[in-house]
Amino acid sequence: MVSNKDGYAVPSFGAMVEGWLVIFPREHVLSLADLDEDRWNAFGALVESGRRLVEEQYGATISFEHGSSGAGRPAACGVDHAHMHIVPLDIDLRTAIAAVEPEFVDWNPVSGRVCEPTGNDYLYIRDRSGEWVASREWISSQVIRRAIAAHLDIAIWDWKADRRIDIVTATRDRFRSVA
Repeated sequence: MVSNKDGYAVPSFGAMVEGWLVIFPREHVLSLADLDEDRWNAFGALVESGRRLVEEQYGATISFEHGSSGAGRPAACGVDHAHMHIVPLDIDLRTAIAAVEPEFVDWNPVSGRVCEPTGNDYLYIRDRSGEWVASREWISSQVIRRAIAAHLDIAIWDWKADRRIDIVTATRDRFRSVA
């Protein structure tokens, strides 16, 4: 796995595909938008290392964050600590999200960092079409997991309801074998 002084990666509980990693900054922040430019650049380099690792083993990836504007909000998906998901899938996330949450149509392109803090919850995505952010005053829990599950025709999308330990273990074992 990847780790450094700025953060660490682990296989994601509730992963719907093998190779799904979550990368956490070591510093406690609620969303990645809360990192200042220097801390974002250091953490962003770790995210890129994680993305390369997943792509070397599994192919094309998507990335996402449910950015929370405060503790205990549904957008945080039950985890009041910022984290970036790296998932070995090649899908158009905006289209997948619109299929489960039709109000998400106003996506703004971003480049180089997640986004600046806005006071709103936000969704950050990166896929083959680029990097995008959509913000709202309130975002329901696990929007992107629901979109991925619908795309994969998987009924249980909630990571708390089905931790999929077999996939977590397979991901861990695969990355251990290449370390």
